[in-house]
Amino acid sequence: MRRLLTFIHTSLLFTCVYANAAVVLQYHHVSDDTPTITSISPKDFQAHMDYLHEKQFNVISIEQLIEILGSDQTIPDNSVIITFDDAYRDILDNAVPTLKHYDFPATI
Repeated sequence: MRRLLTFIHTSLLFTCVYANAAVVLQYHHVSDDTPTITSISPKDFQAHMDYLHEKQFNVISIEQLIEILGSDQTIPDNSVIITFDDAYRDILDNAVPTLKHYDFPATI
């Protein structure tokens, strides 16, 4: 959790300097049964999503970002994009319920 907070806060400082930007969070596995070097536990993933919700981050989809970049709009402040680099079963089982709970879009 500490790494996420550090990353988000550092990224937000960067986006304050360079307006019209978004933070992209990329996950590989959401599981207790996969190597920790490439995984986040379901509990920690839930904590990440809780944090984004509680701090009122604007979680947008890649499609929304593309639409914004192709128009005269600016990216909303505190925008975050959630991505998964592979379509593992653990994403469906352990991440999707949390994403649905908060109505957070995500891209695989």
